[in-house]
Amino acid sequence: MSAYRIVTILLLPPILCIPSLHAKDPKGVPVAQVGGDKITESQMQKDIGTEIYEAEIDLYKLKKSWIEQRARTLLFEQAAKKAGLSMEDWQTQEIENKVVPPSQDEVEAVAKQILRRQKTTGQPDEAQLAQAETQAIGALMRRQISRRADEIYKELVKKQPVKILLKKPEIPKVNVTFSPRNPVSGPAKAPITIIAFTDFQCSYCRRGHETMKEIAKAYPGKIRFVHRQYPLDSHPRAGAAAEAALCAGDQEQFWPYADKLFANQQRFGDADFLKYAEELKLNVIQFKECMSSHKYKDQIEGDIADGKRFGVRGTPAFFINGRLVPGAQPLENFAEVIDEELARKRK
Repeated sequence: MSAYRIVTILLLPPILCIPSLHAKDPKGVPVAQVGGDKITESQMQKDIGTEIYEAEIDLYKLKKSWIEQRARTLLFEQAAKKAGLSMEDWQTQEIENKVVPPSQDEVEAVAKQILRRQKTTGQPDEAQLAQAETQAIGALMRRQISRRADEIYKELVKKQPVKILLKKPEIPKVNVTFSPRNPVSGPAKAPITIIAFTDFQCSYCRRGHETMKEIAKAYPGKIRFVHRQYPLDSHPRAGAAAEAALCAGDQEQFWPYADKLFANQQRFGDADFLKYAEELKLNVIQFKECMSSHKYKDQIEGDIADGKRFGVRGTPAFFINGRLVPGAQPLENFAEVIDEELARKRK
């Protein structure tokens, strides 16, 4: 057997039959009774619906991963049978034997990375270098074999599509509100409203901010964005940055100012905030008065309180027509929810 054969072993916990935690409960069927009082499913969904969804989506991902791996194995077994070969011989013939060995330059580059991770000091001796190169060859070969297996799988799926019938848990809807004081961009009658709770000092929020720009381009005229503040205690200058952005909003420059904050997250001093205002040609006196009066402190605290009430547990958090999409996720994850909402609007 080849030293580079890939063997995948899935260890899964026993699957139990349990009632869905995400079941709809319009009648308020009780889940517990305390004396003469009842605790209902609907009460639970209202208070911890987001946490329940996150637990269900983790279970869904586990099941989906197993299904995908099982489908992959079945397709490979069918291909081996069609070729009149054992699975082992088919893997050797179609995957391992068709992998191009790495070049010496590739091996040396990866070996250097290995030595750096091992924090090898000074010039490595011959034994250290040889060991690192052996590890590099193994890593590169495994990568090539994995890529080759992926290529074959994609070709097999084209001929025999894999349809996953597992139902994905639906994101719970939350009645997320906002006030006229919150910064808004996009058409007032847009079919999609995205309310973002964000922190200007959070690197993930910067990525989420850029993704929102991509969404605006992908869905022209269909998205209304609402920005709500959620500065974290762990980011000491996030609150001041939120105040600065809202003060810039007094002069119709919230969004350009927000761009500057996200682009300069390492420079959040008072002088920096003033510099950004000057670059945007704001009335600096008015800006400074707004900052010194802490005009927006209560609004920011209100945003934080509302965020907690709506189920925000970290930043960024996006509500797409009330459906929570937490974190700086890829564009396609947001697009999936947006497309579902647009389809509902068309019905």
